[in-house]
Amino acid sequence: MKKPGKKAPRSRIGIILVAATLLAAACATVQSGYYRFNEDIGDPVFLDLMSEISDFSMVGGNRVELLKNGDESFSAMLEAIGNATESINLETYIFWGDSAGEVFVQAMAEKARQGVQVRVLWDDVGGRRLDHLIPVLEESGVQWAAFKPWDWWHLLDSNLRTHRKILVVDGRIGFTGGIGIGDKWEGDADSPDHWRDTQVKVEGPVVRQLQWLFAENWERTIGEDIEQDPMHFPPLSPAGEMLCGVVGGVRDERNWSNIREMWLLPLAASREYFYLSIAYFIPDADTMKALREASGRGVDIRFIVPGPENDVFPVRMVSQKYYGKLLDAGIRIYEYQETNMHSKTGVCDDMWSTVGSANYENRAFSYNYESNLMIYDRDFAFRMKQMFREDLAQSEEIDAEKWKNRPIYYKFLEQIFGVIEGWI
Repeated sequence: MKKPGKKAPRSRIGIILVAATLLAAACATVQSGYYRFNEDIGDPVFLDLMSEISDFSMVGGNRVELLKNGDESFSAMLEAIGNATESINLETYIFWGDSAGEVFVQAMAEKARQGVQVRVLWDDVGGRRLDHLIPVLEESGVQWAAFKPWDWWHLLDSNLRTHRKILVVDGRIGFTGGIGIGDKWEGDADSPDHWRDTQVKVEGPVVRQLQWLFAENWERTIGEDIEQDPMHFPPLSPAGEMLCGVVGGVRDERNWSNIREMWLLPLAASREYFYLSIAYFIPDADTMKALREASGRGVDIRFIVPGPENDVFPVRMVSQKYYGKLLDAGIRIYEYQETNMHSKTGVCDDMWSTVGSANYENRAFSYNYESNLMIYDRDFAFRMKQMFREDLAQSEEIDAEKWKNRPIYYKFLEQIFGVIEGWI
């Protein structure tokens, strides 16, 4: 029996803190309700609502290039880094000290030796095995920082992560999407070791919005304010004709998540189709309602999600918990085969598209700093739709009848992992 006044062991306190944090996180939700939009995506009010969702409002004059997988994305990013003359700003959740990470470190270090200002911010949880590369960064003059070092005694604050994938070069060329810095993104989704993912290269006024997101977390991490530096925010002339806006998370003091609304608005406005390629899909009650309503009015709704090859097994189990209700509502679900589907993209009614870092689940809504580009352009939506159809050819559709008769242990695991779905 414990003697009166004896302190509980630190391990027991730690367990209590972890349990309390998980419970609080799982119960935390964003605002209820969604845009009940009664017009289609071509209505001017839709554009006004898109600007409300965007962190900085929609702006025209942009050019967006769609990049598929690591082969296209890494080569374009490294080319931009190699051509940098003034600044390179990189913020990423994943930065691994493998061969891909070393290539990026060496490329940025070389530019720093040439006098280019280089800043690198990776998430403390997502950065791995980087000790041997940090001396290269420091010796070359690259400024680096880890976002929110993990602290078991401040779990609620440590639960906030930067999940962004942003690269801005000379304040004029931007990249965002699902691509992290690691070997998993090499290749062309040609093996289980090379993931399927999507990135965009951006030029035009909207690049300032990506730069602002980087500047925000850079100052939050090390206290340096670069927002007033014209080198980072040069005047930007139109580079194209696309209307774009950036959505960055995290939920605000009103429990408002613009990431969540970014997904719900086009769904509510859809009249023809809503196609989503997403690594983690865990719908909340409002999403389920919006999906049923859209399907009920004849919208073709299809999702591509990871199949047997996936990076987080519990997330797949929680996602599958909703398959039955989605199938009953007429939504078609496809599981990507061969490798992990890591994209976070959507396209709707030949006009609205998004490419970025945000998944469709509570962590993206509540706890992550994200970076999604919304694009309002018919030609780009056509390319997104074409890419979605290419991915369908590499996917297997879930049959509703077979799904109802899946093994009992699958149903058991779905419910077990569903207990923590608000946190994962």
